[in-house]
Amino acid sequence: MSMKTMMRIMTIPGLSGTRQLENCRMESMRHAQANLSRQTRSRLVTSMIGRVKVEKDKAR
Repeated sequence: MSMKTMMRIMTIPGLSGTRQLENCRMESMRHAQANLSRQTRSRLVTSMIGRVKVEKDKAR
């Protein structure tokens, strides 16, 4: 479900307490956490590669 669709659901009066909305929120949080984990891993790898290159240059 897209974020746009989810936001539309969230703005429908009377829907704020439904299980469907809660499921959408939980799914959104899972996706956000997965994306954050991927970004963190990517940044760590990029940082490590940069450090290895610097160490190689120092060794020359």
